[in-house]
Amino acid sequence: MKALRPYQQEAFDLVWNLVEGKIENRALVVLATGLGKTILFCKLVEHYEGRVLVLAHLEELLQNARDDLRSITGEAVGTERGDEHHEGERIVVGLIQSVRTRLNHFKPDHFSLIIIDEAHHASSEAYHRVFEHFSGAKLVGLTATDSRADGEGLPFESCSYRMGIREGIDQGYLVP
Repeated sequence: MKALRPYQQEAFDLVWNLVEGKIENRALVVLATGLGKTILFCKLVEHYEGRVLVLAHLEELLQNARDDLRSITGEAVGTERGDEHHEGERIVVGLIQSVRTRLNHFKPDHFSLIIIDEAHHASSEAYHRVFEHFSGAKLVGLTATDSRADGEGLPFESCSYRMGIREGIDQGYLVP
């Protein structure tokens, strides 16, 4: 696996402060589409030693996260969706729709880090139920946009890192 791009490394370093307990427990990374959010969170998981839950709201996102996590970390990745249940893996990917209905299967300290893909959806009741259940876990959200049409705020204490489309184009990472 190649090294992270400079902006991804900067975002990684800032979020790692959360993971190590140096800053608040909920952080958000905003990267425009195409700037590598999935690779960034996979690298976080690779370096993290505790149990991790990666939440997604769409099947395609779940499958991409699972495949990339397996490739980057070299570890087995459990799945929580439909009739699939993880089997004790350190890393678990789950559809929010499935995880929220299975909370009674997990002790509140089962996961110490929760990563939310497409974190602009994290204001929903389903996500809040999961966050309340795993209240001791640190949260890292990743999204291309941190604004919602309904004006609802996101459940993160800060935006740890932001790079928009214009910055991505100006730095040569995205095409005009």
